[in-house]
Amino acid sequence: MNMKNGLCSSAAALLACTGVAIAEPTAPVVINWDSVTVYQNSAARGAETDGDGINTVWDNGPCDWDVAPDAAAGVQSQVWPGIPSPFEARVADDFFIRDCEWWSIEKITVIMAISDNITDVEDLDVNLDIWSDCDGCPEMIQYTFPIQVDCVPDPNDPDNPDADICTIQARMLGAGTGDFADTNFWEICFDPEVNPDFFGNTCPLFLNGDTRYWVSPRGGSNGVYYWVTANNYKVQGSQGKFYSPHLGFPSWIDVDDIPSGKIDCQDFCFTIDAKVCCLLRDQGEYDLMGMSSLDFPSTSLFSSRSVDQFQVPPGEDQVLCRVEAYIATNCFDDHEWFMEIWDNLCDCPVDGTNRRVDYDKVYMTGEQFDGLDVYCFVWSCPDVTLQAGCNYWFAAAGEGQGVAGERAVFLFKTQEASCDIYIREGKYKNKFFGYDDFTPVSEIDGGPGEPREFAFRIWTRDVEATVPGGAQTPQASIGGTAGSKGSAGFGRTTIRRP
Repeated sequence: MNMKNGLCSSAAALLACTGVAIAEPTAPVVINWDSVTVYQNSAARGAETDGDGINTVWDNGPCDWDVAPDAAAGVQSQVWPGIPSPFEARVADDFFIRDCEWWSIEKITVIMAISDNITDVEDLDVNLDIWSDCDGCPEMIQYTFPIQVDCVPDPNDPDNPDADICTIQARMLGAGTGDFADTNFWEICFDPEVNPDFFGNTCPLFLNGDTRYWVSPRGGSNGVYYWVTANNYKVQGSQGKFYSPHLGFPSWIDVDDIPSGKIDCQDFCFTIDAKVCCLLRDQGEYDLMGMSSLDFPSTSLFSSRSVDQFQVPPGEDQVLCRVEAYIATNCFDDHEWFMEIWDNLCDCPVDGTNRRVDYDKVYMTGEQFDGLDVYCFVWSCPDVTLQAGCNYWFAAAGEGQGVAGERAVFLFKTQEASCDIYIREGKYKNKFFGYDDFTPVSEIDGGPGEPREFAFRIWTRDVEATVPGGAQTPQASIGGTAGSKGSAGFGRTTIRRP
């Protein structure tokens, strides 16, 4: 897939292309308009749901490009490449996720006004930054995403990824007048997927609840880019913020403090589409002790497995959004690491029902247990369905290679109180040491000597029963035949714009 990188390639060309000088840009920071020539309607409002659990979870209000013009404005938001950047002007607006919710974000959409030297979607040079919050202002860039690009195989050459037919998810909406006479309005979509550490697959950005974040789209150097205001007739959270050391604003300020006389206390136009997830079970505070959990495919004699129980309540079936588990090991490199979910029968895992999913991210905690580094393994989008009203058993393990001294220990959850067992204590199985069946950890020789649970977290969301047209939502269901290795693995990939 070939895409243009922009129209300007040198500092002199940048100045000629944009008409903006570093110290005193000729392009105004804030502009107004009085009418818009509409080419096509905006889809930035988003859909309530697409039938796959994706909803518009945040709508910052109608975009001012196509509503009452008396308060309509755009504020310059672009950063030229370079270290340090020769020109920087950023606009940011906030959103928050309420407590007890986590968002698996599928799409963020903004409306921008862009100088009319850019007419081809392939010439757009826009990225989206997600900032953390500190005292009601953007603090640090946490994530950066390019414009969404959707690719499908060429039917004439389906096995050649270089021949994929790709669509940039942006479109021109209309042309402005007044201050915006030389601009066009664009709807731009971002697919905020995060690349895992060790695989080419990608998963949606997963953000914590009870937290405020800031969105900031920024153009490059091949034109002039403005973010368009929203028209709620109110401000959601904080009003928009502006930052530009090159224009005399070395700290974030409210947009109505920009000395232009053209913008009030206003928000900016964006929507967020996401799957809303809840924490089904939190056993994530780990202790520096645990039990072996290391699989040897060539022989079950030396394999060990540590498991713990969790429950799905009655009501809706649940889809796994994310799973985390803590393992201490001295053999992380060149080993495979996975989670398993086992069916339950009378408070014990059912042999032969374990479904395996390989991990896609891992983080070092910086701590050690018995000389073993402690890792947090993450399964970002396992897309596995659990049946309502059922109990399951969870295991996190590595695949051994038969190397002398290799170890993998599934760590215990921190013991917080005397009545701290969720359903049943964790169980352990190791034929070599005489534990042919899953046995409570308190009964294991050399074990903890008391009931203990293992350290993991599970997030889920309700299953959507149907998709538009009445078809069943495709999910890999748990509760049927055991899957083979990787059967519930990942298939999501994103081809990035060069």
